[in-house]
Amino acid sequence: EQMIVQLAAQTGAVVTAEDHNMYGGLGGVISEVLGRLWPTPIEMVAVRDQFAEAGTPEQLFGRYGLSESHICEAVKRVVQRKKPGGVC
Repeated sequence: EQMIVQLAAQTGAVVTAEDHNMYGGLGGVISEVLGRLWPTPIEMVAVRDQFAEAGTPEQLFGRYGLSESHICEAVKRVVQRKKPGGVC
């Protein structure tokens, strides 16, 4: 918790990325910590609650919104929501 809060305070925004369902994952845990201790804009890049298909990592990352471009878009969205004076 201490490290999550410290990094959120330094950056003013958080993006999590995981190849896991967004419910019950890393993003949810970090959101809970920040909600209690240091409210911070957050974006979660994760599999939206749906059944998975088989394929190569490259195919699946694109299919489920986990690619590099999806992460970059999440960063852009969360930076726009940062409080003035936050570090980028």
